[in-house]
Amino acid sequence: MILISKKKICDPLQSEYDSQIMLVMGLGTKLYTLERKSRKNGGSPEYDDKIRKTRLDLKAQEFKLRDIRKSRKECDSKCNGIEAAISHIKMSLVDLIFGESSNYELFEQQIDLINKHPSVVEYLDKLSLEYSEIPGQSSSDQQRQEPQPSSSRPSGSGSSRQKAPSNKRKRVSKLMGNAGSFFQQPKDDDPSV
Repeated sequence: MILISKKKICDPLQSEYDSQIMLVMGLGTKLYTLERKSRKNGGSPEYDDKIRKTRLDLKAQEFKLRDIRKSRKECDSKCNGIEAAISHIKMSLVDLIFGESSNYELFEQQIDLINKHPSVVEYLDKLSLEYSEIPGQSSSDQQRQEPQPSSSRPSGSGSSRQKAPSNKRKRVSKLMGNAGSFFQQPKDDDPSV
């Protein structure tokens, strides 16, 4: 399964933000120039109309810039939260499969081993296929849509948590059992090592 990177999701917003800044700066310069020319010519109605229109346009574009800035910050925040959650899940997986005393210096190698295990690959492919077949949702909608609470993902804390459907719990249990038995390292006190 391929995870969509923060760069791929948030960079278009950054480009839009940069373009909007340039537009606002250009309108600000235009307004300044028009006001100078108007003062120089004693305030003609021709300049007054252009100044009024430019001011209105500038205000509208500044509001748009604020909205884009807010969207960009929200995107960064959500992506950072997702990255932190993924890191936590990876650490939990390594602890579960290799044991709590696992060597974190080998963390990335252990994650690669987990990701290459046939049961894991098959499971992630199934999840990827299920996700790609969500009806009425294009890939761009999937990238921008806020994650919705689902029955397979706990929400909140305490007694308000929902349980995953039993078929999904069984698949995860099977996956973890298969992966755990495959990757189980011999103990240090094992004389056969």
